[in-house]
Amino acid sequence: MSCIDDSKSLAHISIPGTHDSCARKGASGQASGIDEYVAAQNYDCTIKKQLEDGIRYLDIRCCAIDGVFTIHHAEFYLNINFGDVLNECIDFLEEFSSETIIMRIKQENSSVSDKEFVNIFNTHYADYHKYMYLNSSIPEISSVRGKIVILSNVLTLPGIPYSSINVQDDYSDTSLSSKRGKIDSFANESAKKNRNGSNPSLYLNHCSATNPPWVSPESFARALLPNLTRDFKEGLGAEQVDNSQNEAPHIGIIAM
Repeated sequence: MSCIDDSKSLAHISIPGTHDSCARKGASGQASGIDEYVAAQNYDCTIKKQLEDGIRYLDIRCCAIDGVFTIHHAEFYLNINFGDVLNECIDFLEEFSSETIIMRIKQENSSVSDKEFVNIFNTHYADYHKYMYLNSSIPEISSVRGKIVILSNVLTLPGIPYSSINVQDDYSDTSLSSKRGKIDSFANESAKKNRNGSNPSLYLNHCSATNPPWVSPESFARALLPNLTRDFKEGLGAEQVDNSQNEAPHIGIIAM
């Protein structure tokens, strides 16, 4: 991200991301027949590797237990805690200080109130706050290099409110053609909305689906991603901008 102008809004960058970022194969500790329906990432897709591979949006699901956050997919503990995730992100940002990471924080399988969840975030994890962007406005790159931009999916949690951004997350749609169409349409909407650089608006576009008929999430992804890759290579969003003015399409955050 070092080549991106400091004055550019975070909303004016196309950002690759992952859905349920810690749900690696084998992480749930369940039998393979169950684990394949829990996993959203491959065995080796640690947070560190995802960041090294260019992922800049992470979807982190926290369960509050005994005053700390463990990372869950539904009821399944993924053998990693929030502090571990933060440490991997900070290590990466200290090595590559021109980068930024967007992190959605969401309660998952918690029994505590949002107020108690926020209290844990503000006390137990207070020492990490200096590495975070916790304001509610969409920042320019200059103010978030070397930082984790918190996308708050918990009421009153510091950060950009999840409710304030544009989200496509129709995970119940398991039709490949329909799913692809929704992803492409939303990316085009982002490119059109953010084309002239004014009034930046953050878009989060999910590629995930829940319990596709007769296939695992991995099988669904293998069928969907080649088509999306082709769409990206052919210039998704390009028709929404003016190439004669050197406008580039900003298709938002794409969470795979």
